Amino acid sequence: MSVLVARQPILDRERRVFAYELLMRPIDAVEGVSSYESQTAGPAIADLIRTIGFETLTNGKPAFIDLDASQHLDEHVLPGPRRIVVEVPGVLEADPRVIDACRELRDAGYAVALEDFVMSESGRKLLEVADFAKMDFLSTPSHQAEACLAVAKSHDAALIATRVEATEVFDEAIREGFTHVQGYFFEQPKRQPGGILKPNQMIALRLLRALGDPDLGVAKLEDLVKRDAALSHRVLRMANSAALAQAREVTSIGHALMLVGRDTVRRWASYLAMADLSAGAHRELLLMAVVRARFCELLARARDGEDAGGGGFLVGLCSLLDVMLDRPMASVLEELSLAPDIVSALVGHDNPWRQLLDSVIAYERADWETCLPLARQAGLSRDSLPKAYLEALRWGQELRAPVAA
Repeated sequence: MSVLVARQPILDRERRVFAYELLMRPIDAVEGVSSYESQTAGPAIADLIRTIGFETLTNGKPAFIDLDASQHLDEHVLPGPRRIVVEVPGVLEADPRVIDACRELRDAGYAVALEDFVMSESGRKLLEVADFAKMDFLSTPSHQAEACLAVAKSHDAALIATRVEATEVFDEAIREGFTHVQGYFFEQPKRQPGGILKPNQMIALRLLRALGDPDLGVAKLEDLVKRDAALSHRVLRMANSAALAQAREVTSIGHALMLVGRDTVRRWASYLAMADLSAGAHRELLLMAVVRARFCELLARARDGEDAGGGGFLVGLCSLLDVMLDRPMASVLEELSLAPDIVSALVGHDNPWRQLLDSVIAYERADWETCLPLARQAGLSRDSLPKAYLEALRWGQELRAPVAA
């Protein structure tokens, strides 16, 4: 792919994921090889929806999409207007042409969001034909936010606070009246010293530690899974999922290992252990960890060969453990038997694994200007990034389906 694509969650007041914003940019535009025009994203989004699927791209949630991109989307590819929120620049002059365009979109069933909204006389008119207004919470003065909230409420428009990167900021935005937030506040660890792990978390950590053994053989893995009846049941459910489309039922862990291989069963079991570990954390964290794990695995394989995939998977999977468990990363890693270079990367020391992880995190946040130089430093091909990310989204969706069922 020549276009970078990422998604960012938008959450409601109860911290549930309400929608995702789809962010796209041509690689050449990021590197200054060509000028960027948002119209070029339209056909790319249509191709993505057609080939990857809307459910995979947004996890079944509504999608916020740029106005120019929406104008070029194939109507036969769209999942239905009620699941698309068209973003209009919030600083546009509210002339009759713009107002009519917004009304036409709403009449067709789309929702309209004003991006980077700033309160003004023109903004008041735009709010009359909008469903959402997005405001930079950190840079908007409180008196402007109050005025916008009053006008938005009178027109039944919801106000979204953007750049929310800390729990305290989320709480402040909600207190001020914002109905939604966009940002990664839930990804910030609280780092509460001396946090006590629950018994089920200790069991899950021990399982993750055993699964992280690079010398784990097929026989030992089978024994490990079979010892836990609940884990065995869930692994068998995954083996029998529609995604595998097997002709006959998988009835034993040994059969599953023969059918899909050691590494696949190992990833399933690792995912299930993470699901138990993250039971008290934000739901999005598990999905992020799984997608990040697969993303890191695919990039590690492309860079260092097939055998490096397992290390990449572990780096990505464990990178959010401190947030999930509200404990410092170094403390969590004491409970795991990971390779020294992986431990070093997870606590923030510079090495090839850390460089890969930093590239992936920058990509997830659509920080393209930071991501591409980091990727070069990490020895990653720029063209491998979007392909690996989309494959990771697809894999995460397929992985979660049988567990949810």
